[in-house]
Amino acid sequence: MGDESSAWDLLQYSLFRVDKFSSAMTHKFLQNPSYFISSEEKEKMDSVITVNRTIDEEKDNELVDLYVPIFRKI
Repeated sequence: MGDESSAWDLLQYSLFRVDKFSSAMTHKFLQNPSYFISSEEKEKMDSVITVNRTIDEEKDNELVDLYVPIFRKI
């Protein structure tokens, strides 16, 4: 259970960071639709894409059930 809990905490934290970055980039675009992306932002964007692809692959392979921890009883 401890390993599952740690993995779930890491996933939640990763998704929080992805959401925060996506929101910041959206806000930046809305302020200036012709902005330039820095190399650091590009690296972060590549990481966001990798996180989303990994989650999608795991979901498709049914190796991870992302929905169970949300509804588990404490």
